[in-house]
Amino acid sequence: MVNVGLSCLVTLGNEAMITAGHVLDFLAGDPATRAVAIFMEAIRDPEGWR
Repeated sequence: MVNVGLSCLVTLGNEAMITAGHVLDFLAGDPATRAVAIFMEAIRDPEGWR
């Protein structure tokens, strides 16, 4: 069995102030982050993903 831990779990609700792009930017700049998994129903701001 492999022990997989989570260091961060984020739920965004309606993304009124913080978007998935903001969270991804933060995690990409975090040296402790080795992998990111994202489940999204829709991309509300496609321009923010460029």
